[in-house]
Amino acid sequence: MVANAGHELALKGRKYLAVSGVVKVDRFDDEEFLVETGEGYLLIRGEGLTLRHLDVEVGDIAIEGRIDEMLYLEEGPGRERRGLFGKLFG
Repeated sequence: MVANAGHELALKGRKYLAVSGVVKVDRFDDEEFLVETGEGYLLIRGEGLTLRHLDVEVGDIAIEGRIDEMLYLEEGPGRERRGLFGKLFG
């Protein structure tokens, strides 16, 4: 995969998301995708999310479903679950 490639998001009607510059897919299910991009980790949340396209050589991914939230994480996997005490003492 291309780690230093450009990174772009294309959202169509909150129902289809295309992401380029993906380094790896860390985890996914029907409510959440966590992907590493050239710009950091991107967390995508919604309902009925499905993987429609993945090209690991180019670094493209496409997700369908109801997209509710997209969030870049400052750190790697697990940060979004740290909570208040994890932020205070982590």
